[in-house]
Amino acid sequence: MQGITDLRVSYLPGIPVPVLKMRFMLLLLGKIKLAPSLIAGAETRTSQANRALERLASIAADDPGLSRALLESDPREILGLLEKESGHRAFREAFDAFQLEYGHRETTSVVLSSSPTWSDAPEVVLGLVKAMSGERP
Repeated sequence: MQGITDLRVSYLPGIPVPVLKMRFMLLLLGKIKLAPSLIAGAETRTSQANRALERLASIAADDPGLSRALLESDPREILGLLEKESGHRAFREAFDAFQLEYGHRETTSVVLSSSPTWSDAPEVVLGLVKAMSGERP
């Protein structure tokens, strides 16, 4: 764990270098006001994970039993429901695919390696889906 933490800490200070280079080039071009627009639209793994969570929430909303469970139960109970009942197949398949793709992500820190990951604590992901399952789109 310490090796992974050291690796992350070693590359974090280098993150601003490309941003500073871009800002310098924009300054030379007289277009410094473009910087936020250029950065804001960048596709990231976080934005991809967020869209995948939105898809999970949408699939859950189309399943009346699961939708009700998300409103009435805590994430650990929902996890048990998914493990016991086979009626939520579409969600379970999408959830499993999500865990394969994003399960390595840490639950407590995006900066330092921490335990558990989303795969180790799937109830965290279900809690996020639950939070996204309200009235708002």
